Amino acid sequence: MTKTRTERIYAVMNFALDIMEPVINYVLALTRIVLLTVGIALFGYATFLIVTSIPEWVRNEGLWPSTLHVQANIGAPWLPDEERACLSWTDSTSKQTVDVLDCSNDGERSAYHNIPIEFTARRKPASASSQKPNTPTGDPRLWRCRRVSRFLADYYFACQADQ
Repeated sequence: MTKTRTERIYAVMNFALDIMEPVINYVLALTRIVLLTVGIALFGYATFLIVTSIPEWVRNEGLWPSTLHVQANIGAPWLPDEERACLSWTDSTSKQTVDVLDCSNDGERSAYHNIPIEFTARRKPASASSQKPNTPTGDPRLWRCRRVSRFLADYYFACQADQ
């Protein structure tokens, strides 16, 4: 029985495919492994970037308070839970949100102390008329600060942006 030319070509191709099938399957398996590994690595890296940028974004949007050590002039003694308007300045070379906080009244001059203060909310530039004389240079910001009482007569200062 003689085979036609088409049948012979089909038989040769079928034979070649039978020989090459394990090689093709091996290459496809390696390709899947490489793509899966690269995909997992890229997904992990993207997740890392997103997770590490969320706290900074949340702080910038004012959804998460930031406690900073700043040079503060708190003025006269505060009553528990008393609230005052304060101005802050940032140094142009500083990476910190606030460098100097002044809560004293216009006539008061007292020493600046490096204390931790909790800042919340987006900051808004203060008007030029509210800037106190003889104050540090920089970008003034207006805050509403409060002495927050804690258990056993402990307290801390918390400031929110004046809206």
